[in-house]
Amino acid sequence: MTIRGVGTLVTVIFFSFTTVVAAYEFSGKLERLDFNTVTLLGKDSDKKTGRICNEQRVQAARFLGKSVRVNFEQQQGEDWVVSFEALK
Repeated sequence: MTIRGVGTLVTVIFFSFTTVVAAYEFSGKLERLDFNTVTLLGKDSDKKTGRICNEQRVQAARFLGKSVRVNFEQQQGEDWVVSFEALK
């Protein structure tokens, strides 16, 4: 097998195992923090609920009742919190 053939094979294998993960932001007031979810209240009373892991719950507690920008990522059909950022 030539170098070009090996490169093509590696490229095909790489793209067959990658998945597209949709990441997006939501800005609003951190309204509620549960054991494994957070609820944000956005403009026009839009609500967004996302799942959160235990390590991020400590970070989220600092922002309770404040305006934040939260980055979400879709994993297995659910929205998971990736990071928090305070808004002024």
